[in-house]
Amino acid sequence: MPETELREILVKHYKADILAYMDAHPEAFEAAVGLALGEESPRAWRASWILWSCMEDNDARIRPFVGDMIRQLALVKENRQREWLIILQKMEIGQEYEGLLLDACIRIWESVGKKPGVRLHAFRIMAKLAGKYPELGNEMAFLTQDHYLENLSPGVRQIVTRMTGRLLKK
Repeated sequence: MPETELREILVKHYKADILAYMDAHPEAFEAAVGLALGEESPRAWRASWILWSCMEDNDARIRPFVGDMIRQLALVKENRQREWLIILQKMEIGQEYEGLLLDACIRIWESVGKKPGVRLHAFRIMAKLAGKYPELGNEMAFLTQDHYLENLSPGVRQIVTRMTGRLLKK
């Protein structure tokens, strides 16, 4: 029942109403995860979008699906990539998935035609991993050459430059 009801709520209501529903129906969280990982558009995107707003950091309810999200990250549409990247930023990623996640984020970052918001979230994950593994600092510097920054807004460019500067000082 929660999945059927949630399907309708996701496409007919604003975010505040959806969050109120999720708060009142904790059992709907599992249904939201299922929809987020599914192929039903626009519900998959909206379920992904709502999940990061109602999940906790390193949420145990998301943890079993982290590997699936990382493996499918390159296959989903850009709008859902952004939402999944936000979810993944809030999760502790196990070593078994760090390499796959880094590769996916680098591919997203190098796709200069993608929306700046998607690329920024990919870069944030790359920077988080580079903070954990300082030997990635040189690769981060390479990935911030001018041709990677040209299509970014001045604000996003400044965020990326600041993050890179912090990584290179370590």
